[in-house]
Amino acid sequence: MVADGLGVADAAACWPFVRARASKSGLTTAALDDLLERCTSGRAVCLACRRGVVVVAPRAAGPIIRLVVLLAVSDGAPGAFQEYEAEMVQVAREFGASELAFETPRAGWAKLLGKHWAFRDGLFTRSV
Repeated sequence: MVADGLGVADAAACWPFVRARASKSGLTTAALDDLLERCTSGRAVCLACRRGVVVVAPRAAGPIIRLVVLLAVSDGAPGAFQEYEAEMVQVAREFGASELAFETPRAGWAKLLGKHWAFRDGLFTRSV
């Protein structure tokens, strides 16, 4: 994984960490295999930092281009999202997206997210 900032990473190299951390979230092996294949085929991008790994892919929503977080796993210590949110916004801009979005079944994200985030179309989204 990357030393400090969020950067493009080799998905295969990150996957042992991803599998270990994602097993706690209930993701199936098949779902993880699909995400790895998306990364290796260029349909998604694996990003890593010292705190974790994120898999993203651009998605059109009408005239809006969203950078959608397909997977995010951290080292488990609190605060990873807040620490890297600004970098994720910058990555979304670099992809040409006008929104950053993610879907999560985990309760509590609505409380964690700041005023820039809204819930619509089944996703948490924010303008970038």
